[in-house]
Amino acid sequence: SIDAIKYLSLKLLGSVINYIGARDTNTASKLAKIFRESMPSGVAATRPLPTLQNWKALQQNCVAWGRRIELLHQIRKAVQTYGETAVLDGVQQINGPLPASWWGRKHDVDLLRAIVRHGFGNSDAIIKDPELCFQKTNPNSISNNPKPNPNPLTYLIRS
Repeated sequence: SIDAIKYLSLKLLGSVINYIGARDTNTASKLAKIFRESMPSGVAATRPLPTLQNWKALQQNCVAWGRRIELLHQIRKAVQTYGETAVLDGVQQINGPLPASWWGRKHDVDLLRAIVRHGFGNSDAIIKDPELCFQKTNPNSISNNPKPNPNPLTYLIRS
């Protein structure tokens, strides 16, 4: 159920904050604020789930995952406040190695739009969204590329 997903998401976020601790106090502070804002009224914060306390990948990647959660939260909040078009149409091409030879600014913007709409890592829904450029651009190169082995966190962070 959606309530179970929210519960597990908050537990994961609490665990990320716990492991970041002094490693990156700025990110930990921002995530703690997100955590407090996301907590349903009348529900007290509880300790992290025991199964998350011994998860080595969480301990090793907590800062990077925490920063990603913070960025996704900022994008979602900006889109909710100003609208998808106002926020995303001003995005310039993102610098860095291109994921494919045909990749351009439109793909960067539509990938951000897709994450807001479908959640991080939900590639099937992203590729099938007719309002995004991925079907139109080069469907063969997208659908024939093997999907990376998804990280369990990907499914817990989905919006």
